Amino acid sequence: LGEFWIEKFENRIDENRAMLESSFEPLILGLPADPADKSWTMGIVMPEISKMNPAAEMFNGFGINYFIDLDKTAIVTLQIEPVDDLIEIVRPRMYSNTLYNIILDRLRERLTTSARIIENMPRGELEMAKDEIALRIQEALDADPMAKQFDAYSSVQIVLLPDEPTARVDAIIESRRYDLGFETFVDIGNESRDSAEVQTRFGYLFSRGIEVFVNFNFFTNDNTLETDLALGMRPSRDVFFAVGYDFERKAAKYFFETDLSTGLRLRGEIFEEDSLNEFGLTYQFQQYFSAGFYTNANDEYWARAIFTL
Repeated sequence: LGEFWIEKFENRIDENRAMLESSFEPLILGLPADPADKSWTMGIVMPEISKMNPAAEMFNGFGINYFIDLDKTAIVTLQIEPVDDLIEIVRPRMYSNTLYNIILDRLRERLTTSARIIENMPRGELEMAKDEIALRIQEALDADPMAKQFDAYSSVQIVLLPDEPTARVDAIIESRRYDLGFETFVDIGNESRDSAEVQTRFGYLFSRGIEVFVNFNFFTNDNTLETDLALGMRPSRDVFFAVGYDFERKAAKYFFETDLSTGLRLRGEIFEEDSLNEFGLTYQFQQYFSAGFYTNANDEYWARAIFTL
């Protein structure tokens, strides 16, 4: 079962040792320490022990076998095996506002390795231990050399899906130093915006929650490159806003993003020319793909697919 579970179960047996001993003693005390026919002697007591199954409440979801070594001091060994309502699949989900997906892919390997202790364990056991396991995975992510290189920290949550044998492991990983992004926008539904845009952000956090960043926006319909320079603030992981300068239009520009729930985000860019504004509600379907509905608040609406690289 692995070191994590062995240690946990040994501690559980120690905590319940008095109860277990009192259950076995009436059946074992008084038996010969060195019987001529051990199998005959065990045949007397083992059916009663199996029927009583004193460790059943301690190990819900496990099959339990008992083995007794008779001597002046009898030794009872419990052999447990996960059998009921097992979680068979671990589904990792990675989120970050500040790191490239190629970095998250490297950290996903660390998460997947650490989360193997979830596989093939009873749901009830995992419900009791999921916060402890999440902390264990989080510590492994924070200790990864790649995370240290980008001064990243993580937050992990484990959700056991009710209708399938699956555990979803949500990992949020953010850098304390950099704000890096690479997105491709494909707009559909408005003739003036039916084109692809590639946006790259390079940012540096020089104080907690305060950063300076540059945006490069490449538009494929006319092969133009626009650049923004901005000062941003991230008072919490869920909220970001910035004031910048649009070099193409020589005017101020404003940015904001806020997470409404995991994967659901409200984001926007505000220009001095109202018709260029963009306000959108997006949902991240998986690590690389999200989509949403946008408007400029001036009778224009369109759908947007977002590929985050």
